[in-house]
Amino acid sequence: MTGVIRHFIEKYIVTTVPNAMSACLDCKVVQCTADEWETCANRLARKATLDHMPIDDKSGSDAEA
Repeated sequence: MTGVIRHFIEKYIVTTVPNAMSACLDCKVVQCTADEWETCANRLARKATLDHMPIDDKSGSDAEA
């Protein structure tokens, strides 16, 4: 997904994209099963990277469900 679309989603649909879902915005798979989502190497790698990055806002939370 392009940066423009990502920006639109972050601005108008959700304020913060949870780290666990960040890679899903760029994925070309239209729909995953729960098992595929749980074991997705791309998603887990992106989440791990983002979890170790400093948080820009002062909320200090990652809106994970």
